[in-house]
Amino acid sequence: MQAFFCNVDTFETPTLRTARRVGQPFVDGTRVIKKEGGPTRQVRDALANDMFPLIVSEGTSPEKMTRIQHSNYLGRGFRSIAKIGGTLYLYGFAMSANDEHWTRLIEGNRALKKLFVGIYGGLDKPENQPLVNRALAIQESRGTGRTKLPVGFFDAASAKVWG
Repeated sequence: MQAFFCNVDTFETPTLRTARRVGQPFVDGTRVIKKEGGPTRQVRDALANDMFPLIVSEGTSPEKMTRIQHSNYLGRGFRSIAKIGGTLYLYGFAMSANDEHWTRLIEGNRALKKLFVGIYGGLDKPENQPLVNRALAIQESRGTGRTKLPVGFFDAASAKVWG
């Protein structure tokens, strides 16, 4: 497996700049760098050199989807979510309108059997209602029978995802 990283020192804003091929320059002249080796080593080496994974952090859902489609690396990651089977835990994902492309992808994944969504502060908090409602809408859209998708919630503060 190979990962692609961009040096954050070359970016003046936290928006994504995508390249169609490794080595192809961005508008500002920076380039995507291809790393070799196992994923853990790639990430550690990159972080040690102030380089971070290529991500899409801003824009509407259609704008983000356009950027994903113009990056082989990001597109491959996006397509892999459509194939996940079994149980999926979502941590730090608000299911907001600007990430609807991800939410629809999860909703349409018929191989997914269970979905657990991380919530900070409880299901009854007003700021969590949009997330809770969207997660329950996914459950409802999947109906009953073989395609049913049970949705559960967990206390995100209890998850030790970073060790």
